Amino acid sequence: MNEFNVAAIDLGSFKITGAVAKKSDEGIELLAVEEEPTSGGIIKGRIKDTDAIVLQMNRILKKLCNVTGIKAITSCYVVWQNHLDDTEAAKILEKKMKTTKLIFPSVSSIGMIAQTFIPSDERETGCIAIDFGDTATSYTYIENQATKIEKVIPGGSSNITKDLMSIFNYDFKLAETLKLKLGKAIYQNEPDRYIQLSKDPNNRIRHSELSGYISQRVDDIFKYVLAPLQKNHWNSNRSRIIYITGGGSALQQMEKYLNTHSGLTSKTLKPRDTAFSGDDAAKLLNPKYTALAALILSADKRCDEVIEKQGFFTRGLKKFINKGTNTTKNIFEVPDEEKF
Repeated sequence: MNEFNVAAIDLGSFKITGAVAKKSDEGIELLAVEEEPTSGGIIKGRIKDTDAIVLQMNRILKKLCNVTGIKAITSCYVVWQNHLDDTEAAKILEKKMKTTKLIFPSVSSIGMIAQTFIPSDERETGCIAIDFGDTATSYTYIENQATKIEKVIPGGSSNITKDLMSIFNYDFKLAETLKLKLGKAIYQNEPDRYIQLSKDPNNRIRHSELSGYISQRVDDIFKYVLAPLQKNHWNSNRSRIIYITGGGSALQQMEKYLNTHSGLTSKTLKPRDTAFSGDDAAKLLNPKYTALAALILSADKRCDEVIEKQGFFTRGLKKFINKGTNTTKNIFEVPDEEKF
């Protein structure tokens, strides 16, 4: 039986997440998932402090080794939202990682997510994928299996949290809880409905006020996503689907928001429930881990053996494993004419 371990790291603006999985003919067993705070090493999807990122990646790898019993992780797949534009930062990371070979996909993070989880027939007829991240939002439009438009914009769900912290003088935990538990992407006019924040009867906020600030920020971000897509691509075919993923997709009524503002069917994009097995499998079903899940599904180089360095983009990998679609395209080896 063909069986090997793979490792992957997703570099986010708020946290770095890593995972190790055992891949075999029988499926994918998730062995461990670990996190580290980014601590300002990445801002708006771009790496600003390579030393900090290297330190945190090594911490993640050590945690994964401790949990799984792997002696050393000698190769690891790595992605972040702007990794295709951050080629210099990637080269620096690769040089500073002394004992682990970094493997960078030669497609964008959102492109990798779309190719891994969106069915091939939808990528043929045309589809849209949006990664609503913490401090950056990326999107892509794919048609005839080719990328027609793709971009990363500075702005994500953490902007909503910061708004609430600034406007109401809330701490991060309260602002984040209000955003995810009670906030909605679509404005709700409920002037007589309050949210009680403590036993103090005066410590409360109107639902409509909270909804107003959140929906306004969502509008501010998504006008830079939906307007260019709508202008150039999807008007000719209303049967297309628009997918949303990333931590910000957990905001209530995001699917309804996209449906209302685009006129398209909208869905939350995440792995199938059967994509992974193991005690930590449920973690990768959360949309905020979609990029990490896509890396694991696509990876085909074992993580616990010495691999000769092959340069910035790794070549010659096997066809990637993708149980969610019918495609066998290797997203780690894209012909030059197809790169974007």
